[in-house]
Amino acid sequence: MKTKHGLSGLYFRQKNTETGKIEPVVFEDMELEEQKKVLDNAPNKVEYYKGMIQTLADALYRIGEEMNIYSTMEKNEED
Repeated sequence: MKTKHGLSGLYFRQKNTETGKIEPVVFEDMELEEQKKVLDNAPNKVEYYKGMIQTLADALYRIGEEMNIYSTMEKNEED
């Protein structure tokens, strides 16, 4: 089982195998097979993926700001 980080904000409802209850799970915390199921069953794939990409971009920006993280390429351009 993956360590749960809950960073992206992309929540999906999934059955918890331990409790048998339906619970919200963040996409990156799902096992690969569950991620594939979600992506294969997207209602309107183009719009769905556009929304996911924007949400991920916002999450990455927020994490970078909060943790003061920069790519090596960006750091080299500042020097």
